[in-house]
Amino acid sequence: MIQGIYGIFSFLFSAASRAFTNLAWLLGPFLLLALAMHFAASSLQKSLVMLLGRRAYLAILGWLSVSLHEIGHAVMCLVFFHRIKKIRLFDPDPAGKRLGFVQHSYNPGNPFQTAGNLFIALGPVFAGTALIYLAARFVLPQNIFSPLAAFSISPEAFASPAGAWGLAGDGAKALAGFLARLFTVDNLASWRLWAFLYLALAGGGAASLSLADIRNGLAGLFMLALLVFLVTAFCMAWGLPDSFFAQAGRTLGSACTLLFVALCLNFLAALVLLGLRIIWQ
Repeated sequence: MIQGIYGIFSFLFSAASRAFTNLAWLLGPFLLLALAMHFAASSLQKSLVMLLGRRAYLAILGWLSVSLHEIGHAVMCLVFFHRIKKIRLFDPDPAGKRLGFVQHSYNPGNPFQTAGNLFIALGPVFAGTALIYLAARFVLPQNIFSPLAAFSISPEAFASPAGAWGLAGDGAKALAGFLARLFTVDNLASWRLWAFLYLALAGGGAASLSLADIRNGLAGLFMLALLVFLVTAFCMAWGLPDSFFAQAGRTLGSACTLLFVALCLNFLAALVLLGLRIIWQ
């Protein structure tokens, strides 16, 4: 009896450990980059408001960032079959507590819809990154991105400190090559660069998440973790392979690479604006 109970707990512990690894392979790099993107975007937004003032920021850039932010939420609501009850893409509250919103509802008993809260919360990150990608694809000459062509972020790189360090080095080289091609004398004299930077700033600002977004995202992450645990336990119990989690993580490598570029652009812009804030003050 005791041996049987011990065996059950041992299996559950092994399944939980394996499920954690599978979840890390599936979403680990993407969630880390998305979180970093949020902090960079928040810093960028605060610096712009400090330098321009709230009204000027909203008139020049904020209207696009806010609209894109809410579009990101709305699109993910549709993907996960949430019902959109009310939406305002850009509707600043005079009290300054709200700039836009998406009110949605779902069936809490539906695991798919509940797990979808994670992706709905991250919708603004997807939308902001998509805008930066489209701006890069259709505004800038494509040879600018050739240094990034061979760079890909794969979960395997995080399996060891040496792998993570090597990935950081490769990313730094790829980014340096990209920036060297981006900020040339010819590009600085072209409207294309400035149009791209405007859209990149707007896309970066869209990725700033609210506390409500983060709370909803954590609820969705908990449900997703539970689903991954159940699938992992089933595979272990029946001797089935669960390598599809790692394969899905590798498939997200291109999305992670794009998010990395967007993060670096936001981080650089945030640093420049932080310096201007210090000088201004």
